[in-house]
Amino acid sequence: MNSQHESILAAAAQMGIECVALANCGEHGSTLLRFQGQEELVSQGYFLSLVNSQQQRFCDNKQLTKSLFSELGIPSPASRVFRDAFAEAPNLGAFLDSGKEYVCKPLVAEGGEGVKMRLRTLDDVQAYWRNWHKRSEFFLIEEQVSGGDLRLQAVGGELVAACVRHPAFVVGDGFCNISELIEQRRKVIQQQNARNRLDIDSTTLDLLGSQGLSLDSIPASGVKVTLKTVANMNQGALAVDVTDEIDPIFKEWVRVFGQRTGMDIFALDLVVENHCHYKEGSAWAIEVNAFPEWFHHTFSDRRQHDIPSIILRHVFGIRDQPGKG
Repeated sequence: MNSQHESILAAAAQMGIECVALANCGEHGSTLLRFQGQEELVSQGYFLSLVNSQQQRFCDNKQLTKSLFSELGIPSPASRVFRDAFAEAPNLGAFLDSGKEYVCKPLVAEGGEGVKMRLRTLDDVQAYWRNWHKRSEFFLIEEQVSGGDLRLQAVGGELVAACVRHPAFVVGDGFCNISELIEQRRKVIQQQNARNRLDIDSTTLDLLGSQGLSLDSIPASGVKVTLKTVANMNQGALAVDVTDEIDPIFKEWVRVFGQRTGMDIFALDLVVENHCHYKEGSAWAIEVNAFPEWFHHTFSDRRQHDIPSIILRHVFGIRDQPGKG
């Protein structure tokens, strides 16, 4: 089982929910679920009726999401939206603060695509824009904050799972070179979710170089070699479950966001210095996913969650089957 959609269908069949495959409904097809007179359309594991256009607009546009964070008292990094890094150079230059690092990303994007970290100067931002401006109309630049990548998954507007996601890495065994270690890790990633990947790209090669390594290097046993800067599952990240450890304030942020927007199923992404203990200035909300990839919670390290069954019980109001997660 390596598909979010397939996992929903398997759980539905187990729970006696009728599944009707619909042809020609998108690239990956859609399925109509029926239970006790209720019908729900599912595509790629997402329940399409649960997110309206306004909610999707708020989550797709990262700056709009950040305005809502501000309204709710949820801290987030300072940011600006720009269209042309050269035409808007004076405004961007005024925003950039010497000594700080920044992140650039498309204003509307997913999967960690187009995210560039550790930018310091206007020249850095313009070089980034030169490479990416043909693939997006607007971009977001925000202060880069330090900490771990914390993903909070909500169902029914309440937290059901939390994990810290680590950017892709391999650990040396004293025998294999980095290319071989990457191939071993790639096989595990593909087994868990066929949609995820671990590509060797310019970021990987640059990171190896900064660690004094190449693809032919043989790391000593136990040595961790970082391969990516972005902790995204699509790019080979590792998810470690921390649901039972997180500070209660993070659960509250999930609850108030769900209450304010009326959203049922979503994921809130944070950068935190310590997921167990919160203090002011130690955690920042980055974005919200209206159609989140939650499949990694089903194979996360330390603990796994039966997210498909949790979602189905919520959507269809099924109360007689306690969750496994």
